[in-house]
Amino acid sequence: MYLSGVAGAVALGITTAMISTVAVALSLPAVAVSALTVVSVIGISILTSYIDADKAKALNNAVLGLFK
Repeated sequence: MYLSGVAGAVALGITTAMISTVAVALSLPAVAVSALTVVSVIGISILTSYIDADKAKALNNAVLGLFK
């Protein structure tokens, strides 16, 4: 579904930017940054899997109607 993909990509981009900013500010080691990134990817994947399919389908159809 488009919604899960877009929501996951946006959330991952925002989260990665925040992790990078905090890592630079606090001088975190690369291993810690990698661990935080992996945990955030897993968490975002789990959360986007809970998007209701029926509501997402209705929203997808509405969005696709805008581009036709």
